[in-house]
Amino acid sequence: MRAAIVCRFSFAVEVGLWALLAGCSTGGNTPSSTLIYAQPEDAKTLDPINTDIAEATHIITNVFDTLVTYHEETTEMVPALAESWEQAADGLSWTFHLRPNVLFHDGTTCNSAAVKISFERMILADHPLTFDKARPYQSAYNMIRAVETPDEQTVILRLHQPSAILLANLAMF
Repeated sequence: MRAAIVCRFSFAVEVGLWALLAGCSTGGNTPSSTLIYAQPEDAKTLDPINTDIAEATHIITNVFDTLVTYHEETTEMVPALAESWEQAADGLSWTFHLRPNVLFHDGTTCNSAAVKISFERMILADHPLTFDKARPYQSAYNMIRAVETPDEQTVILRLHQPSAILLANLAMF
């Protein structure tokens, strides 16, 4: 988890420094609305389930969202796509209530069905929407037995056994 936090922090610092340096021009150039960010390599994929490479994760963390995320100054979990969640008393299920009116870039609603597909692409070995067998973080979600969607704004993760690390894993890109 520290790597994900450090990665997000270092990317923000890098972008901030580049933006600051871009504003320090001594030439007579007109200001531009384009930010050019240099990376050592191009991202090989932008599919979050198929990569753990820094060049891709720098972009992924700015394009995709997670159900929960870390508070900016602590390791406390705070809402992201899920506005609230609760764990069952037996620890075998987690229920997430999605924020309403969240849209994808094309205007499609981000609902429980979309979240279910995202999880099933990660946890099911032969999911029809998985195009690459490499899934570096698949083992971080082995505790998930099933994903249920009782309504448009609710996702239930059913677990094989209780997990103390599930929320932390969900906060990763």
